[in-house]
Amino acid sequence: MVVELKSNIMRGGGKTIITIIPTAAALVTFSIAHAFNAYGGFKFRKTKEKVYSMAVPTINKDEINLVIEELTKNGTIVDGGFNNHSSKGLKLNYKKLPGFLITKFMTTALLENAGNVIGSELSFAPETEQYRIFARLYQDENDCLDFHYDNNLTNGKRYTVVIPLYYSSKNTSEFVIKDCDYEDQVIDISIGKSVIYNGSEIYHKISKQTRSEKRLVLIIPLFTNYTQTVWHKIRQKSRDMIYKVFKL
Repeated sequence: MVVELKSNIMRGGGKTIITIIPTAAALVTFSIAHAFNAYGGFKFRKTKEKVYSMAVPTINKDEINLVIEELTKNGTIVDGGFNNHSSKGLKLNYKKLPGFLITKFMTTALLENAGNVIGSELSFAPETEQYRIFARLYQDENDCLDFHYDNNLTNGKRYTVVIPLYYSSKNTSEFVIKDCDYEDQVIDISIGKSVIYNGSEIYHKISKQTRSEKRLVLIIPLFTNYTQTVWHKIRQKSRDMIYKVFKL
């Protein structure tokens, strides 16, 4: 009986060790991936990349109100209290966006226009990417997005199209970049226009909003080559997890 009991304990202990080792390895891997994402996302570096402008469709007042309502009801609350006040506002990802936004903006015409501006053929992210198109609303006091780079998790280049859908009359939430002299440069984007830029190379932010004002924008990442290594996919999983935990 004693021998049998010891044998069972060892077998049970073995299962525990086998379970713990992969879990620990996964945590270490995700921690390294997050550190890599964070370093690439915040350390300033000079670039010769430019911000370009192009025309885009507009939406009407009823559609604006519908998008704001969906963001208010179903959007992710980006809480500055959880992320050292680096990001605050509301965000609505691809699967929760009103369908008319996808139909109106994720078009062949937009890809062709953006490609002509950049000088390279571009594509949308696949449906498996929750941020293939998403909306942000800056409507409360101090809603903002601090200076950062966009992590490019593909084998090609990643460009970002920012489309303003609505500004209130006294909106103070603006798109700002750091130039090569580390000076702030405000990029004005009028309704009916958009900017396209390499967010992985251009240091950028959204300045703080004033109470009771609104800035509603649509963001569409575009890619020269959306293929991913295993490391890219691990970093993407780490990004999604960190965004959820820290309300980014």
